[in-house]
Amino acid sequence: MGWESLDNLTNGGHNIALGYQAGLNVMAGNNNIQIGHAGNPADTGTIRIGVEGTQSGAYLAGIYGEAVSGATATAVYVDNSGHLGTVYSLDLPLPAGRGEPDPGVALAAIQGLNQKLEEQLKKKDAQIQELRQSMAELKKQVQALAEKK
Repeated sequence: MGWESLDNLTNGGHNIALGYQAGLNVMAGNNNIQIGHAGNPADTGTIRIGVEGTQSGAYLAGIYGEAVSGATATAVYVDNSGHLGTVYSLDLPLPAGRGEPDPGVALAAIQGLNQKLEEQLKKKDAQIQELRQSMAELKKQVQALAEKK
């Protein structure tokens, strides 16, 4: 529903498009949901909402504060194009003609990531210590106020 939505779809089914030119670029895909996004010609089973650089925030109700089974919970990552996923990719360079990362490059990338994570951990530890000190000071102030009553 919308001006020129799914106009170029020549083959495919079970697509939903909402908004001006929503799904306009989808040509033969199935099971897509395009909301305010023109989509890509090869989209199949893809959900696209909004346009990167046009929308500056995303809000989804019903998520924050909701319990998730610890046995099945996983982190969600987002890249600079707005692509969501649950697996963090190092995007390791591949040697010419091979479909697997160069072990030396992979090791260097993992070591670099490990170093960054260790630095982040040290910063978080320092923040935790600062918070503990602040809490101890606040506790002293509360106790002093309670004793004055």
